[in-house]
Amino acid sequence: MYQQLRELLEDPAYRAVVRGYLLGLDRAIEDAGPEHPAAALLRRDLASLLGDGLWDDVRSLGEREILFPYDPSTGRPGLRLDPSAPLPADLVSAFGQEHPLVVLAAQVLAVAERDGELVDLLPTRDGMAAGRFDQPATVEGYRAELLERMQRYGRAADPRERLFALLDVDEALCSVVHRPPAAPGTWWAGLTTRVRDEVFRAAAAVPGARVTELSGRFADLASGMTRDDAAMIGPPGMVLGCLRLWASVDGRTSPGRVIIGTR
Repeated sequence: MYQQLRELLEDPAYRAVVRGYLLGLDRAIEDAGPEHPAAALLRRDLASLLGDGLWDDVRSLGEREILFPYDPSTGRPGLRLDPSAPLPADLVSAFGQEHPLVVLAAQVLAVAERDGELVDLLPTRDGMAAGRFDQPATVEGYRAELLERMQRYGRAADPRERLFALLDVDEALCSVVHRPPAAPGTWWAGLTTRVRDEVFRAAAAVPGARVTELSGRFADLASGMTRDDAAMIGPPGMVLGCLRLWASVDGRTSPGRVIIGTR
């Protein structure tokens, strides 16, 4: 049977459907739980049949999850979370250490390159211009901006300056959004929550620091609490998402940034 499957994989007329079948079998074995010795051997044979490039792995914070399946029609590898996957060296170098935010940054970049519904809502020198991540220029520009912000954090020595630099990193990660924004309970919304948890944890260690995730009716926010806000179709006047946290440290404030619902 092994030889017959290999011959079918070499035939263009059968390659896509056979790869899809084998991938489904591999996923079913993986999802079954603790491996039987025979299952481990079968997965080894499947990996041999399917060859390299079946998956692109991105580091996780302990979980294992398939984010995008292998596409047999195009041969594009699937994307999955794996706690043992390597971290991109440029992200680690920029941030100065392996850190949960580096893991989450790697996930943002990996997903952004595949999800055509994501947009970059970071403010630009020319004002707000949502860039679609299905455009290579958006991916390249966003990665460069994220690395620059991570480098500023890595260089900062004073705890207060490190916190403000961390807010810049948080803004970069949380300004990659779906249009409309991801619903609570989705994987993408959960990623934003994990990013924010890391920032709140860091802020708690800085004396006098107050950090707030803005929400509710935009009109209820105090004057000057935000700037460079974005707009998106949604309930008019409501904050649909917080792109940047509002912060205050020893009297120095940093405005937040939000998505405002509009018709």
